[in-house]
Amino acid sequence: MKLGTGNISADLANKAFELKGLVIESSNKRLGASTYEGLTATFNANGTALTLAGTIDQALAPFSDVSLPTVITTSAGFNFTSNPITITDNGRLSPINFADSGLELEGFVAANGGLLLRVVEMETIVIAGTPAGLQVDDPDGNGPLEAAFFPVTGPVFNNITPTGVEEGDFYTVLTSEGQFLAGTWVAASGSETTSAITSDVRSGSGPDFGSIAEGTTVTISQGVLFGIPQP
Repeated sequence: MKLGTGNISADLANKAFELKGLVIESSNKRLGASTYEGLTATFNANGTALTLAGTIDQALAPFSDVSLPTVITTSAGFNFTSNPITITDNGRLSPINFADSGLELEGFVAANGGLLLRVVEMETIVIAGTPAGLQVDDPDGNGPLEAAFFPVTGPVFNNITPTGVEEGDFYTVLTSEGQFLAGTWVAASGSETTSAITSDVRSGSGPDFGSIAEGTTVTISQGVLFGIPQP
């Protein structure tokens, strides 16, 4: 791909790009992939900031100790505006990072006016308190009634919260072992804390595996995106 020349930030003013590519997510909880289709990148009025907006679909395969991974689909929404960015005369963009986010882009403006971007995102997620989950009265279906709670952080859900399920909803699930569970969905009593570590890792001050507390989800995403100019 030939890079652009003679570019300045003003050349990108108010320009919008449809993003497509491949981004792979790897963590200690699951594997995932997305084309990022459905995401639009728009530069501001002077070409010095970039907004990512839209919704993407992700294919996720949560790890399980008892069965082969099952691929599920979930959605993720974007509405991020970057910190100030610059562009050199050979078309190279300065690193594009977003406040309070582990997401970072870097890349070039191509000679045809499109974008070539590399995606990096690293973060840790800690769930404090009692996680959400399914409260089942008779988990083995044989009676007498036996109360059991299946947290979203456990092997049945593998850290994937069912889409659209709210506190008090009746919910059913077939486990990877063929067990049918039915009960009431219980919301989390604690909170989820997400920490962006991309910049810390780049600077050498990010956490190592020895300092990450047990139960923490560590996610690393990398990929390449093409920005196709919109009319």
